[in-house]
Order: sequence, then structure tokens, then C-alpha cells
Amino acid sequence: MVEIYVHSPTMEGIHLRGAKVARGGIRWSDRLDDFRSEILDLMQTQMIKNALIVPQGAKGRFILKTACKDAEECTRLAQGAYVTLMRGLLDLTDNLEGSQVVSPPQVVTYDDVDPYLVVAADKGTARWSDCANDIAAEYGYWLGDAFASGGSRGYDHKQLAITARGAWVCVKRHFHELGQDIDRRSFTAVGVGSMDGDVFGNGMLQSSNIRLLGAFSAEHIFLDPNPFPEVSFAERKRLFELPGSTWQDYNQTLISLGGGVFRHRQGHPPRLRGTCLAGRTSPLDRRRSADPAFVDGAGRLVVVGRHWHLHQGQFGVRRRRG
Repeated sequence: MVEIYVHSPTMEGIHLRGAKVARGGIRWSDRLDDFRSEILDLMQTQMIKNALIVPQGAKGRFILKTACKDAEECTRLAQGAYVTLMRGLLDLTDNLEGSQVVSPPQVVTYDDVDPYLVVAADKGTARWSDCANDIAAEYGYWLGDAFASGGSRGYDHKQLAITARGAWVCVKRHFHELGQDIDRRSFTAVGVGSMDGDVFGNGMLQSSNIRLLGAFSAEHIFLDPNPFPEVSFAERKRLFELPGSTWQDYNQTLISLGGGVFRHRQGHPPRLRGTCLAGRTSPLDRRRSADPAFVDGAGRLVVVGRHWHLHQGQFGVRRRRG
């Protein structure tokens, strides 16, 4: 395993590779207490996902060490932290000049040559690949705009929906084995994620027959006990196309009786008539019947019964139950 750790007064970041030739995304993490453990888990998952693509997987994350007053300031500080991480990675990475491997200036190396480093767009950094590639060009890094995938000269994860479309094939296969054709009938679903995300957002647009009963994101709990498929599909599509959207942007006049959008800091949703998703439950309540549960990306846990996220290593959500 190859590890690079970068820190400054305002941020900390880490990048792990399972081998010297490895690929994985860079995430903006909100798990201040255990982001190093988090990134190890995600790298190991990426290694499995990459088995048919490249020899090994990689993953990177960074956190902010300074508080911010609003979302706009958080984004500005996060992009600065991202730039610091990219520069730190390239400061320690060998380069190629023709066929000659060249070590970075003012760096004493004791290991073998290591000129291959790539990063990818991921949670919180989906629109910053061009920034990373500009830095790579400034450093004269040999991969150029192949350093960070997902930029304006590469493929767009969210636009192409590669992961979500692949997952949806599995969903359709599951229903086919149950003797059900979800292309011809509506079906209920619950999920973990929000519509601005690559996997969840694209996944919830794979069919207009989806009746999304509820979703649990990092910020909000979304509940819609009796949705109209066409209406809710159009609204999900609007949120997907709205930059930086959250469930709070959902038009709540379109939500059925007993539903709503709630922030986690409000605690559990209040008891509402007409739905067994209300009270001390979340959208993934085992008492509420739904067909599939669509979970956005690696690192998500569905916890049932009296088990706490703290016991599962989910320190960032230790006060929430699912």
C-alpha cells in the first residue's frame, strides 16, 4: 500500500493506493474524527470495484479544520483544501520526462520509482477535475489532463451515469427473477442519498415508474408515503439538474399527506397521520414495505434494531438510527 498524507493549518488530507498502479476518487469528508479509517475502508472497496479495470484501487479524502459560516464559504474553503491536497500529492510524485523517471525537486527518495498517480471526481469534488488538471499542467506532470478524470476534456461521471446504469441492470434482474416487469408497472423504493449525487441521482431517474417513499441523505430525511410516479419523477429530475441541490429544494406541495423533508438536527420526524414511516423511524424502517433499497455508493451502512452507527464505525452519524 502507498500512502501520502498532506496537512496545513486549514486542512488534512490522505491518499491511499493498493498498489502503484491504482485508481480512485478524491472525496470531501465530514468525518473529522476517523477520516483515515474511513479512507482505508473505501480504498479496500475500490480495490474490489476495480478488479476488472486496473490492478488495484485507490481513494483520497480531505477534511476542513476551520469552521465556515455558510455553504458558500464551506465550498470555497473546501476547494482551497482540494488544491492543497493536489499540490501535496504532486510534490511527492515522480514524473516522466520522455522515458526518464525524474524525482521531484528537493525530495530524497529511498523507494523504487513511482510516476503513476491519477485521481477522479467523487463526492464533493465532482466539478473540480479541471482545477486538478490545471495544477498537473503547472507541474508539467506527464499525464496532463488524464491526471484527473471527469473534467471538461474527459468523461462526466454524472452525465454518463455509468455506475447507476450498471446498478439498474442488477435491479431489473432482481425483479425479473421475481417474475415482475418494472418497465410496465410502478413499484415502491427507499434509498440512501440525494438527487445531486451521481449514483443515487441517476439511479432514481432510470425509471418513471419509481414510487420513492423515502430517502436518507447526509443532511435530510425525505418522506413521501404515497407518491404519484410521474409527478415525483419530474421533480426528482429537476433536483438532479439543479446544481448543489438537497432534499430541502424538493417542492413540498407535491409531497403526499404525512410526508415532508426534515433536517437531521430536528431529530426524528414528528408523528404524522397516514404513514407508518412517521414517529421514531427513518425511511429505511423495516416495518414499511418497499421493493428495492437503493444505496448511494460505498461506505453506507443500513443499521437495524438497536444497533448504533458508533458500533459500526460510523462516527459521523452516531446519533442517528436507521
